[in-house]
Amino acid sequence: MAEIRDSARYDLVVIGGGAAGLVSSGFARALGLSVALVSDGHPGGECLWTGCVPSKALIHKGQIASTLRKYDIEAVEKQNLFREAFEHMRNARSKIAHHDSIETVEKSGVEVLIGRARFLNSNCIEVDGAKIFGNRFIIATGGYQHIPEALREAGVLTHESILELTEKPESICIIGAGPVGVEYAQTLKRLGVKKIYLIEYSDRLLPREEPEISALVKEILQAEGKEDIEIFTGFSATAATQIGDKKRVVLESKDRRIELDVDQILLATGKTAATKDLGLDAAGVRLNGRGFIDVDRHQRSSAPNIFAAGDVCGLYQFTHYADHTAQIAALGAAFPLLIPFFNREERVVPWCTFFDPEIASVGMRKEEALARHGQSNVFELKYSLADFDRAIVDDQTRGIMIALVDKRGQILGATIAGARAGEVIHEFALAMQNKIAITALARTIHVYPTMSAAVRNLSAQYYKVVAGNSVSLKMAKMISALMR
Repeated sequence: MAEIRDSARYDLVVIGGGAAGLVSSGFARALGLSVALVSDGHPGGECLWTGCVPSKALIHKGQIASTLRKYDIEAVEKQNLFREAFEHMRNARSKIAHHDSIETVEKSGVEVLIGRARFLNSNCIEVDGAKIFGNRFIIATGGYQHIPEALREAGVLTHESILELTEKPESICIIGAGPVGVEYAQTLKRLGVKKIYLIEYSDRLLPREEPEISALVKEILQAEGKEDIEIFTGFSATAATQIGDKKRVVLESKDRRIELDVDQILLATGKTAATKDLGLDAAGVRLNGRGFIDVDRHQRSSAPNIFAAGDVCGLYQFTHYADHTAQIAALGAAFPLLIPFFNREERVVPWCTFFDPEIASVGMRKEEALARHGQSNVFELKYSLADFDRAIVDDQTRGIMIALVDKRGQILGATIAGARAGEVIHEFALAMQNKIAITALARTIHVYPTMSAAVRNLSAQYYKVVAGNSVSLKMAKMISALMR
């Protein structure tokens, strides 16, 4: 850890030690800039400590428990799966932590300053009373789960504090059925939580996904949980209070009011930008209407020498997108005259919900594609995994692949619900990024038997759905007939 020196000056000062801060500081240092990384705690941020790493470790143990339960229910029930999973999560996190340690970061030449930063003006911050000057700054302070006042009394858990549990709750109410909510609903059920209530304000689970994917996820949760998982869509949690050793949650819809008594409440409704006490007004950094830092496509804020990256911008709140925007910001900081050439990607951004089966998407959903391109130029290709060889072999036939294409076969968007969807989706992302038509995927040799081979089967649907009545296909048939 570097010494905080009063009046020290750097080419670039990065504020925030999470994914975006680590990537942008390391990237800028590799480009030759003198860089200081200011972090208010141990580097690593949400992804390492409270997000991707720990949650996926729990999901992994939940999947093992689900498999074992199929064959030996009694043996599974005798184990404390919940405690074992949380121990595994903490062990995995500690083993990975060295990747983002202060020592590792400083080996790259970045100076790590531990303390809270506050802008005094657009060229100077204060860290523990010392003034630090920078030619340019990158704000990468991330986001946090805001807890409404009406829910505070009951002691609500977030994706951070749930990892501190040492004993399994018998019942839990999960507010928010986006990726975090549905992942925890399935995983906690598999780890032995007896009663789970899943609450969503919109009319379906995973509202950012295709409606049929939402329906599939609901069907799977209810099949796994039977009467132990209850789903309420179109409801808001309006109050929560402590009643003895239980927490009472009040749910309200347009015409109903429900009270639930549970052991724990998990709030998973999305993040708020972590900008409090940063002194952004003094730096001339403007926030947008949702309270996130307002940035252009170059990740530059309203202050010309101050950039922002990651969740604090309120764009796609994924670690991999934080990585991407951090690189764009670092390039802008390193080459200010070339800023117009460094644009963040907005069209081809894949993501994955680590449900079982995984739900992965890239590009547009059907409703968006129709609105942008019109009914006559959007074609939907579908392929069910129910009769796919590898899915049958692995006993993982619940799932579907969907691709949206135009008349020329260019991919507008894709969604996969199936085993290893988070890996397979990159085939579509790569094709979209390089404007490769879906027919090229159909012609590409895929290893058999693999899940990615289903991409070839789906892509072949283009010839039936789109090209089936095309002039070129009719001509090909005519020529074939003449040559027999």
